[in-house]
Amino acid sequence: MEHPRVRLATTYHSSVAVEHDEVTGRPGSHQATRANIVEAVKRGIALKVAVLHAGDQARAERARAEHQAVG
Repeated sequence: MEHPRVRLATTYHSSVAVEHDEVTGRPGSHQATRANIVEAVKRGIALKVAVLHAGDQARAERARAEHQAVG
């Protein structure tokens, strides 16, 4: 069962899995984070994603563009 007031917030470090996992220090975190974001969008869950650039603005822009494409 889904709760109507569920909201989700997460951080996203890169559209490139290896870069994201490197920042988080957790192998597979990119895949899990992206899958959860896609699922939240699919379910209509309110979502806030903080794109952290860690000194690489271009990487942050690619990540932001990826999320805009997801919805």
